[in-house]
Amino acid sequence: MSANTNVPLRVAFISLGLVLLGGVSRFAQRLRGWIDRRFFREACESEAILAGLAVKVRTMAETEPLLETVATRIAAALHVARVGFRRTEFPIMGWPQLVATWWGRSG
Repeated sequence: MSANTNVPLRVAFISLGLVLLGGVSRFAQRLRGWIDRRFFREACESEAILAGLAVKVRTMAETEPLLETVATRIAAALHVARVGFRRTEFPIMGWPQLVATWWGRSG
């Protein structure tokens, strides 16, 4: 007989549980959206910057402006302090001369 008297209380708890479940689901959906915007948008922006870089450098013929453009765009897209290139100049007496070029702040 005591089981029948608790029916309204059981219905209230079940209803409360369903309402809380819906609230948690909405919160989880908002949290997922925030995480996607926070972390994955930056990756997409980096890809767009690098794709634009590929289009821009196709027409560049001089080495120094090319390297400077690539270095600044890579530093901006990947959030790195310094970008360096190592290139081979014309060989001197049969040995290639290696030149390191760095852009960005030191340290």
